[in-house]
Formats: sequence, structure tokens, C-alpha cells
Amino acid sequence: MTRTFEIILNSIKLTVIGLCLIIVGCVDNSSKPDNSQNLDIETTKHTEINQIDQNQIKKLALENHGGLTINLDNQIDDFATKILDINKVKHSAEYLSRSEVGHVTIFNFDGLKNYYAYSDKRYPKNSQPTYYENFTLFVFEYESEVSASNCINLIYANTNLTSEQLDSLRKNNPKLLNNIETSLKPGGLIIQKNNYVFSLVKTCRRPPVKNNWKEYEDIFIRSISTDGQTINTLNAKCGMMNYSFEKRKPTDNK
Repeated sequence: MTRTFEIILNSIKLTVIGLCLIIVGCVDNSSKPDNSQNLDIETTKHTEINQIDQNQIKKLALENHGGLTINLDNQIDDFATKILDINKVKHSAEYLSRSEVGHVTIFNFDGLKNYYAYSDKRYPKNSQPTYYENFTLFVFEYESEVSASNCINLIYANTNLTSEQLDSLRKNNPKLLNNIETSLKPGGLIIQKNNYVFSLVKTCRRPPVKNNWKEYEDIFIRSISTDGQTINTLNAKCGMMNYSFEKRKPTDNK
């Protein structure tokens, strides 16, 4: 009996000790903070801060690279509608390339994202537009403002050549020279706005609207320069055969 009693007593002691250890463990765990929830909160905060930092970095990088790229397609289309009304026709890059529109070749294709043009469906009467004066406006969208600036600088250089340079171009690339001269003869206004370069077609006749070409040019400049900032342009008048560099601002004349 004594031996049996000792066994029972030892079992009870072990059970009591086990219960005590379980109770102590529960109390100890309940007193500790829930680090998993805090970890989730800290991770969320870090992610939000990281996203803010990344956005700031992207913004600064774009600003330091020469300005944000913009999309002016709606403003451009509104201008074309204002000038051409129901006679407006938009021509894709595929059409301009397939039709071998010579004016397009004087523009730099490095960094070019897309290009298109507008014309009046009433002109020419019996054929599709292919010549410079058949169009109203050419639009060249570049990947960056730097590429657009390079384009306008190249056009200026190619249309203000020395006699030696002109002879060299005539010998090495007569087709380009012909396209340049064809575009220059009636005149035109080439404009850079951020990552866009525009070619507003002019002729030796009256403009489509307004009394003179200056007023007509101002309509277009106002349509793309709502911020009122100065923009770079290359201007050629009828018969001048070269572009002059001008800085233009939208005027109040309407």
C-alpha cells in the first residue's frame, strides 16, 4: 500500500508542476507585445515612404532632364478642327511614309515616337496629298524634350548652310536638299513645344483664316501654349529659302 501511495503522490506532483508551468507560460506570453502586428505596420509605413521617395526621384529626374513630356494631341486636333472644320483629314505616319511625303524627311527620326499630319480634304481635288503645300500641319512627337530640341537644331543647321556645305549636300544627298528647298520656298513655321515639334505649313497666298500669316501663326501658338511661356520657332517667309530662329509668345490677338 505504501509503495502504491508513493506512486500516486508522485503522479499528482508531476501533474501540478505541469499545470504551473503552463499557467506561467500563458502569463508570460500575454505580457509580451504582439510584434507581428507592429511588423506589419512598420512594413506598410516603409512601403508608403518608399513609394513617396520613388515618386519624388522620378519627378526630379524628369525636371532635371529638361522638362516633363506632355501630350498635346487634343489641343492639336482642336486647332485642326477650328481651321478645317468638316474638311479635316488626319494622316497617319504609315500614310506619310507610304506616300513618300518629302517634307517628313527633313525631320530627325532619332527618338521619334510618332508623327502625323492634317490636310483639307478639298485640296488637292483629284489626288491624295503628297506635296508640302497639300497639308495644313505636321506633328512630330518625340520621346523627350532633348530629342525634340535636337530635331529643331538639325533643321536650322541644314537650312543655313555655307556654300561649301550646300555643294556637299547637293552631291551627297540631293533628295534631302530638294525636300528642304521644296519646304522652304513657300515658307513655314516650325515650332518646338516640350517633346513636340510642329510644322505649320505656309504658302505664298493668303492664310486659311485671318488676314495675314502672323495672325494665323498666333492662333496655333495660343492653342499649344496655354501657359504663356516663350517657345522656340524657325520661321521662313515665302521665297526667303532659309529658316530664321525666333522666340515667340502667344499674343492676346484673337
